[in-house]
Amino acid sequence: MADRPSLPSRLRARARPSLGIALALAGILLAVLAVTGGDDDSGEAPPADTGPGSVRACERVEESVTVRRPARAAAEVTVEEPLSARETATATSADGIGTASATVRMRGSAEATARAELTAVGRARAEAAARACARDATEPEAVSRARRKASRKARRKATRRAAPQARRAARRRAEERAEVRARALAEQRARKAAAKEEVELEERARRQAELAARQRAEAMARFERGVGP
Repeated sequence: MADRPSLPSRLRARARPSLGIALALAGILLAVLAVTGGDDDSGEAPPADTGPGSVRACERVEESVTVRRPARAAAEVTVEEPLSARETATATSADGIGTASATVRMRGSAEATARAELTAVGRARAEAAARACARDATEPEAVSRARRKASRKARRKATRRAAPQARRAARRRAEERAEVRARALAEQRARKAAAKEEVELEERARRQAELAARQRAEAMARFERGVGP
């Protein structure tokens, strides 16, 4: 009886066709990748053909650009709230002879300061023109390339013109908004301070009116008694 191959030998023999198929598939896949890997989907223009026989074209392009720039500004505002108080008091002299009244008017003010800092965005529009030249295999390609080149130059030029205007507009707007905000805060604080100080002002006016009324009543009593001042 002929010797039968061992089990490891039989397994290696069966694996050889599968290995060959896998290697073949891998080779096909690499070939496909090599063919398709050169495609460029970036959207960029292909390199210009500047060799012998190429065409040169020059184009002038005008562009309009709107630029936005931020700026921050601060403002400090002081607000003064006027105050007034009027109090009347009546008093009688110690001996009950003289009676008098007195009215006192007092004025004052409540002051408050507030600061605000805000950011605003300004816009500006500018136009610019630029000229550029380019070479390519045909005239339409050269013209298209020159126009794209001139457009980029014109947009950069317009942006440089508009940017300072946008920054100035943003600063003005930020300053206006900061002043409005600071004034609103200062007015709110001034009203709170005025409500408190008005009570104190009325109390001072009342005390002075009472003092003035007593002094007048005593003076009246001395006059009635025929006593000098």
